[in-house]
Amino acid sequence: MQTSSGQFDDCARRLAIVLLLCCHCPAVTAQRSPAITRHADVVPEHGGILVLALGDSLRVVARAYRCTGDVCMIDSVVTTSAWMTESRGISVSPLGILRARKLGVFVLRKRVNGLVAQDSVTVLPPIGRIAWTARPRTLRVGDTLRVGLVARDSGGTVVYHFGASEHISGTNRSGEILWWNQAGMTGLLVNRVGLIELVGWLAQRSDTLRIRVVERAVDVDPARL
Repeated sequence: MQTSSGQFDDCARRLAIVLLLCCHCPAVTAQRSPAITRHADVVPEHGGILVLALGDSLRVVARAYRCTGDVCMIDSVVTTSAWMTESRGISVSPLGILRARKLGVFVLRKRVNGLVAQDSVTVLPPIGRIAWTARPRTLRVGDTLRVGLVARDSGGTVVYHFGASEHISGTNRSGEILWWNQAGMTGLLVNRVGLIELVGWLAQRSDTLRIRVVERAVDVDPARL
């Protein structure tokens, strides 16, 4: 016959086993759905940023986004109807044609899907051309290139330094972009034989940089010859 003390010890052992098992159970936490947010912006129709020279024109669009967590999708794109500006330094037609009329930085706004899309527009002095700061014709595998994109007036003076990814595109399968717009420069690591082609643009101006990539020469030890 089991004594009351034995019964107490048995219950204590069972309780200890239950507690031990519970300590090894995986914790169950509530999974929260990613937050859904919405925002809007104003951009040139064919990409880039809103930088123009005096007298330039380009078409702009307003875009509305729907984001789930860190993933964003374009909800709608609007080009027509009323645009809002705070200055006569820029003007926008009902079709979204933006014109630069005065030097300075101006704010452009538009309503899209219940949101207010806005961005600043920078108007530069008249520009004769844009150009790359370096134009090597050939690089070897393993080389690193630092290059920037500048805007020059008719006299050749630099009036603006880009170096921003929004103004650079192209095929660079032979290289890997190391950084964008670091101290006004773009860093490119050449990692295989081929052709690098980078295109910089500002409104209707563009400049193309083409670089041939060749194998790095192998150093031969004279003692082995």
